[in-house]
Amino acid sequence: QPQLIVLFKFYKETDDNCSPAEPIPGLHPLPCFSSDFVGMLDLGAEIAFLLGLVVYAEVFSGLSYRSIYYALQSLLVVVNLLDLFWVSRLNLAAGLPDALFALGAELMQPLI
Repeated sequence: QPQLIVLFKFYKETDDNCSPAEPIPGLHPLPCFSSDFVGMLDLGAEIAFLLGLVVYAEVFSGLSYRSIYYALQSLLVVVNLLDLFWVSRLNLAAGLPDALFALGAELMQPLI
């Protein structure tokens, strides 16, 4: 399953992304992430993964595998729709800056 980090690395901080010569209609402003921010996203995702393991061991280990599977797959569908939300730039329309949205979306996927 692809993660948002692939898109974030595509929109790394370059002159073309941060201050393009010609704006792309409907897509501006483009995200502009520094390499330090992308590295922090990777670190946060790994920490969220470890937290997910602990939550499974403490909370979900007593439930049936089938109920866990259906619940988590349903949540993953919703979380993966965030990709569409971000690419269509609806996060800016909702007042969420790219960095905050990226952090939230990137931490939710490995946690689930």
